[in-house]
Amino acid sequence: MSSTIKVQIDEDDHTYYVNEDLFGANFIVSKDSFEGTYGANLPNLHVTHIRYPGGEVTEKYFDLLDPDAVPISEAGTFDGLSAYIAYAGQHGLPLHIVVPTKKYADDPQRGVSELGTFIERLEAGQYGDVGEYVIEIGNEYYTKQSDYSSVSFNAYIYGDIAGRFATEIHATSDGRALVAVQAGRREHDNNDIMAGFAATSGGADVDLLVTHSYPWRTESVANHLKIRADLAADWERIGITADLYLSEWNIASSSNTSNLHLRDYGLSQTAGLVEFVEQMAILGYDKAAVWAVQQRNKTSLFTGEGDSQWRFAGYTFEMLSERVGGTHVVTEGLDFIGGLPAVEFTVFDGDDATHIFMSKDAMPNVESIRFLTDDLFAEYETFGVEGLTTDGDPEDQRSNAIYWTEDVAILRPGGPDIEIEFTVAYELQVLDLQKVGTAWGAIDGYTGAVRLEAVTQLDDDIILESFIDSSDEFVWETAERESLEDTVLEASFQFADGVEVTQGENGNLDTKMFADTDDVHQWNTMTVDEDGVVVKFDDGSTAEIWLEQGEASYISLVPSSSEFFYEEFLSIRDAGSDYDVYAMLSTGEFVIAHADGNGDLTSMQIMDRFGHHDWSSLEILFGSNGKPQAKASDFNAHVGVSEIVDDFSALYDRAASSFDLFQAADAFYMI
Repeated sequence: MSSTIKVQIDEDDHTYYVNEDLFGANFIVSKDSFEGTYGANLPNLHVTHIRYPGGEVTEKYFDLLDPDAVPISEAGTFDGLSAYIAYAGQHGLPLHIVVPTKKYADDPQRGVSELGTFIERLEAGQYGDVGEYVIEIGNEYYTKQSDYSSVSFNAYIYGDIAGRFATEIHATSDGRALVAVQAGRREHDNNDIMAGFAATSGGADVDLLVTHSYPWRTESVANHLKIRADLAADWERIGITADLYLSEWNIASSSNTSNLHLRDYGLSQTAGLVEFVEQMAILGYDKAAVWAVQQRNKTSLFTGEGDSQWRFAGYTFEMLSERVGGTHVVTEGLDFIGGLPAVEFTVFDGDDATHIFMSKDAMPNVESIRFLTDDLFAEYETFGVEGLTTDGDPEDQRSNAIYWTEDVAILRPGGPDIEIEFTVAYELQVLDLQKVGTAWGAIDGYTGAVRLEAVTQLDDDIILESFIDSSDEFVWETAERESLEDTVLEASFQFADGVEVTQGENGNLDTKMFADTDDVHQWNTMTVDEDGVVVKFDDGSTAEIWLEQGEASYISLVPSSSEFFYEEFLSIRDAGSDYDVYAMLSTGEFVIAHADGNGDLTSMQIMDRFGHHDWSSLEILFGSNGKPQAKASDFNAHVGVSEIVDDFSALYDRAASSFDLFQAADAFYMI
């Protein structure tokens, strides 16, 4: 089936905010390691906090009086509290610490005493530097209620202990601790917890109300989360209004191999994860922590410690966490023309971009979607598409998770529509529409009143696509990059009215179009081959660059056909009776030209990665204003000037401060 969609986002439809804190993650102290694959993989997920030491392992292992202790049964795999604080500090992540409750069922006062000692030592820095942090009181009051104490645990006892603990936290902490208490997962449990809490808390405040959610395929994610949000809201009856914290969430997983038709494993899990984030925003959840990052179950983000491979859930979580924090869920905005596709759409709209997540239904048929672009150009300047699919069974978590991405492209009026095709059941794709003036990965360094349409691809490569200048000229610096943050090679371009450029192979520039308003020179075409950039003149004439001493004062070219290129030249230095010309090329090469007292060229050579390239003539002339001019012909060289200097020593000093230079064949090569 083929469907056509018109995107019409109303910024007034920004009711449902996606809190950036929805992208926390759990650490399982008995399974994960900060020095292992967990610690290595976590930065790729863009998490906002780590919940430590995990879930039920907290009740089983965590010792408030010795939080770095390693249980004998877990020797070699157990990272204590100090390791957690060190890792969180290194990555700028806030602390979320779960403390045990079930083992204190027979002696709550012992728990209060040990908790007070723990807080004193924690805030004194015994385990590392601590800022504001969360203490989550207990884990899942409803599980293993008889395993840790002679008194069987229940909802009321949990509320009783939680009230005592909340009071102790407020009494002992210097104000850095935030209190998180579990809400009941059913109404009668919730009432019992509130009753126990009210009896012992003395009116102590609660900052976060905690719940968990693991729905099956037959359960609605929205309904699952709404029930829990409504139960948390009931705490207002005892004077508690707090943020809502989903400290564990994921699609349910089971070791049971029967009834697999009730399970959402593999690629089929991904739509549920997107819905989780959507519904958390709609229902007002403030924090969340996914379970689990790496665990040998069927829905974890990675496989286990030491053998950690990306799984369907990991890719999906990363696709969400890097995009949608701080955006709004938009419930309207897609106008379907000619019928609804068999695809679920979730739209997140932010200040810089709109992200449209699309999840194919369970049918294996091909589904084609076309987004109309004519109406997009006024609001958006670039688009990109990423996807997640498989070449195996889409309902089997063991199938190969295939993540792919397309190059970022420019939206143009009258340009082709955006075509998206689904070929696999449950396939996930996301369309990113970048808003005008906010192109992600845009390289710093341009000036002027411009609309910049140049972006870096998400795989760190550069695309230079289009410039629209509303002023006389502007300068924009391109770069090859090792990452989206680091610039390696620089070049400055001065453009007049508009240019459209792409980067070819080997870092060469491949120019497509330029429009200028001043009739000075007509360059016809420019091509790129293995020897570099070759500029051909429309009539065989030479290029004239008008110079003042030490800097270019006027540069302008006019096309006589649909393609040409122009670039800033460098400087002329008066060397007594002779003249030296220095230029730094866009690829980093250094040019030295020498002219004698008559203005005739005596040497001109470029050293670049492909070898030497000569300018057949370069004349140093004087105009009517007495200023020196440079006249070049038979141009056959890399071009692109990035520095204007008065003499070589200044150039060398400036370059050496930020780049490494080495001398090669009587020329200088910048890397």
